[in-house]
Amino acid sequence: MTPRRWILLSISAWALTAAAPGPAGAVFKSLDEEAAAGPVAARAEGASIEISELAFAVAQLECFKENELVARATGFFYASGGAVYLITNRHVVLDERAGHVPDKLKLWLHTDAADIRKNGVYVVFLYDHRGRPRWLEHPERGKAVDVVAIPMNASRLKREFVVKPFGPDNRLPEEVAVQVGEDLIVIGYPLGLHDAAYNLPIVRRGTLASFYPIPFEGEPYFLIECRVHSGCSGSPVLTRPGGIMQARGARLSLYLSRGIYLLGVNSARVGKERAVKGEEPLGLNAVWFTYLIPEIISQEVGE
Repeated sequence: MTPRRWILLSISAWALTAAAPGPAGAVFKSLDEEAAAGPVAARAEGASIEISELAFAVAQLECFKENELVARATGFFYASGGAVYLITNRHVVLDERAGHVPDKLKLWLHTDAADIRKNGVYVVFLYDHRGRPRWLEHPERGKAVDVVAIPMNASRLKREFVVKPFGPDNRLPEEVAVQVGEDLIVIGYPLGLHDAAYNLPIVRRGTLASFYPIPFEGEPYFLIECRVHSGCSGSPVLTRPGGIMQARGARLSLYLSRGIYLLGVNSARVGKERAVKGEEPLGLNAVWFTYLIPEIISQEVGE
């Protein structure tokens, strides 16, 4: 198997940071479905490079209120049943306690897989003409789950931009176990930092800090230890490429993982209320389980 070069740059998520396209109508394939094609060939400063398709799965979100930039965050694309959604945190689109009420998001997306210097703007309006929110929340838990899905114009994305969404096949298989202390990666835009020349995110490494898939304190999230900053709200949390994984319930059946699995959506720092003056922060973040995404988008499919 030919080794892959991973040259992703940037991403993280928690608090906000203040302020080659196919034919139209084509169905999106998930990252897992396109993995066999290998990394995307691109050009940067005249040099041919290989870049992970993860670079086209995420986007920096610029939050605007009446044309004023008020915050930055992270989002990623998720495709299911021919539809495409932008996934991010609920507090990115609305945070009543903080008075954060943006009306639109601006995304800078690649327009040419062969030249990653070329980008275009995609504007996401958060409310329809009647003032109703366009995002989808969890059908039962509502805003208690800090994850939303925003329906996107799939045909326009396919026609004008280079987008490689995650999908149901990128969820961790039931027979695969993730061990506490295992390395993970978080992709995002910490403090808005990214490679602006090529519109590439930042990748940070973290570790699984709670026992997966047990819901921490009964809530549908788990904990990671990772240096994430403002601007990483909504970042995807993934298994590390090429990591050694274990079959669930097996003692010695280890194998080399070829895929990258989406474990969840980064959300908020944990334990701030426990901090003692003079002590370092715990460095723990809550990550909402991936299985919440299909539950959220299922309500639109059913309409």
